[in-house]
Amino acid sequence: MLLSVGVLASPAMAQEGGTIEVTNVGVVMETARGDSVVLDTIEPGTVLEVLDCDSPWYEVRAPRGSEGWRRGWLHQRYIQVLTAPTSSAKSPTAPTLKPRTSIRGFGQFGAIRFTAADSFDAVTGNSWGPMWGGGAQMAFSNGLFFQGSYERYQSTGQRVFVVDSQVFELGIENEITVTPIQVTVGYRQATSDRVVGYVGGGVGWHRLEEVAQLSDPAENVDETEIGYHVLGGMEYVVTPWLWVGGEGQWAYVPDILGNDGVSAAFDEDDLGGFTLRFKLTVGL
Repeated sequence: MLLSVGVLASPAMAQEGGTIEVTNVGVVMETARGDSVVLDTIEPGTVLEVLDCDSPWYEVRAPRGSEGWRRGWLHQRYIQVLTAPTSSAKSPTAPTLKPRTSIRGFGQFGAIRFTAADSFDAVTGNSWGPMWGGGAQMAFSNGLFFQGSYERYQSTGQRVFVVDSQVFELGIENEITVTPIQVTVGYRQATSDRVVGYVGGGVGWHRLEEVAQLSDPAENVDETEIGYHVLGGMEYVVTPWLWVGGEGQWAYVPDILGNDGVSAAFDEDDLGGFTLRFKLTVGL
């Protein structure tokens, strides 16, 4: 946090460039976009020198004592204009920061409803289940991003057999594990100065493991299949290094189920489904 009041270089420069006062805790961005890199936060009452204006954004000089940045952009919702900038506000010799790549890590927790709902409900008692995992993302200043993620679903049910859609339980404990590893490319766009929306899509490798107690190991399942997914979500900037968000994803993973057993009885061959997630992201 920056608690000190900015010191202007000279009265002439202040009048030429204009000044603003921060009225709410202000989030300083690297470029005039709400999905840009967050540089810092500024405390209310701080007076700053204006270097440029691109409504509704104001480029300001960092106050004395700031570390890691010399100029950045504030949205008008955080400020009150004291003296308006003139057309010559921006100095051609003033140093500028090159837009940089943001590298971030995230953890996520949510729930999936499998497309093979009848099969999972028969074995585990529920077509929904918890998913948890994490990953890393590289986000560029133009809104493009790439990310890789890992997730895991695990549930214990029992072996069953199905006759004319009627399920008969066998009383043999059966553990199912689904592990998707996914690669996503997408685009981020600010919907306000603190909220960023995004969409994306990609491919993944989905591993299905099924292990039953007191059974022949040859009957256990361990298969991997390629799947495809699309996703979308929103992020909220909490601090310069912390974001919280929500996300929805639909995945299609054909041909890994339906060959035999319960999934064949229900004619279900897709291991994908719809996932809702809560995400916590940290980074630079």
